[in-house]
Amino acid sequence: MKNALLSFKAMALAAILSLAAVSAQAESVTLSSTTVGLTNNTSEWWTMSDAVEVASGKVLTFEFDNYSGSDNWNNWNLCVANKASAVENTDADRYFVLRSDWYGWGNSDYIASNITTDYAEKAVAAGQEIWAYFKSIMNGAHVKIQVSHLSSGKVKVSATATKGGVSLNETYYQAVTGDVYAILVVDGSHIENLTATRENVSSVSSIAVTTNSSITHYFAPSATTTPVIKAAVSVKATMQDGSVSDIPTSFVTFSDVDKAGNFTATYEGKTATGNVTVSSVTTTLLGSTKEWLGYLGAKTDPVQVKSGDFATCTFQIRSKAEENWHCPLVLLTNGAGNEYGIFRADNFAWLGSDNTSNSDKFGTLDSNWDWNSFKNNLDGSVYTITVTNNGETFDVVMDVFDGAGVSHYQKFIGVKATNATQTDADDLYVSISFENAYLLFSKNVTSALRPVYNTLDVSVAGGSISVSGVDSFEVFDLSGRKVGKSGLKKGLYIVRAGNATERIVIK
Repeated sequence: MKNALLSFKAMALAAILSLAAVSAQAESVTLSSTTVGLTNNTSEWWTMSDAVEVASGKVLTFEFDNYSGSDNWNNWNLCVANKASAVENTDADRYFVLRSDWYGWGNSDYIASNITTDYAEKAVAAGQEIWAYFKSIMNGAHVKIQVSHLSSGKVKVSATATKGGVSLNETYYQAVTGDVYAILVVDGSHIENLTATRENVSSVSSIAVTTNSSITHYFAPSATTTPVIKAAVSVKATMQDGSVSDIPTSFVTFSDVDKAGNFTATYEGKTATGNVTVSSVTTTLLGSTKEWLGYLGAKTDPVQVKSGDFATCTFQIRSKAEENWHCPLVLLTNGAGNEYGIFRADNFAWLGSDNTSNSDKFGTLDSNWDWNSFKNNLDGSVYTITVTNNGETFDVVMDVFDGAGVSHYQKFIGVKATNATQTDADDLYVSISFENAYLLFSKNVTSALRPVYNTLDVSVAGGSISVSGVDSFEVFDLSGRKVGKSGLKKGLYIVRAGNATERIVIK
């Protein structure tokens, strides 16, 4: 009995010591006020809490009750800065501002695409419009925001707003270069029952790589030197406290892909392996894999497209993907190299010196992009670009399978020549270029953009191709591979009969 009692006392003492150790790890921060903003929600923007320092290797936890104003942005906001007085001073003192409504801004290290939320998924599950649902949960929600200052020089923000058993989550990552202070800001809203605690950051225990793209086959300039396409993978980190979080691939270091498609990913000193399927097709690089070349950093040799003809090419883009305009460009000139116009894949163009996006000389601009996700799925997209010379006007059409495997199009129809003088209907030359990207062609760059001729009467029905008045013809996909004449999937095909060639799109 005595031994049992001693054993019980030992266990109890161990439990008490364990609780004391946990308590010692979490440091309570004294705040001048537990309420931020006027309780009638009339406080103006930059009404703020105390600035709380977050030393390297520490995580700061804010907890509070949030009370909303009328608009999405009339809720909590978080400013992370390099000075306690940053909110009162200039933007140069702020690393970033994160709003609760999936929005933010910051210095040159700010990356908007690093903001992630589950707002849309939760709203769809509830059968409601996203922002109506967001506002219904956020008003009166209990909010927990953790600001982790990692020793590697990054800040991770994890925010959870909970009400009625529903939690809305938002995360953000960004690099920082010095001291870190966290400040809560309200705008036509207010916060009550605010507390703040600090403790050590839970270190990374392991990471894992998963492929989350429906595209599994990649062009590559070399099977041993191609960086992995970041749009195709996700990286998850498991922390020592058991929590799991998605890591933006911009903070992950990837090795080159070997001949079997294997690569490694490294984050916070932890490494994981992954695999993608590397194309066996020989490809040619336009640009550089060592640096992101800027606007018109490289371009294909110009190819002439005579009146009544069109030219087409297919390539895959690797893009920095920080802005919509980190995308392919089509450059139209005359034989002397004077510009008719430049056409971007993000529904923007300019015509020579007529540098405007709403000129009547553009003809019709048309696209079916979801512009909220355009740049997120830009890296790894496969483009088929077709330029048609109608004699008096030009058409530029871009058919795309994006990095998420979804098909889109971008069209500029009925473009008129400007700036450069087109004295001859055959005087049209086409080049392909980019900004902050590189392109991978399955054909030699100088001949990748090849003229084809609009001479066959081709029709398609139920995935089968026929040519009026012609019995013997061949069908090729845009990689040049011969395919059958029936059972064809969606895509763009080239039909050849003798010296005659035609393009057909199966939708």
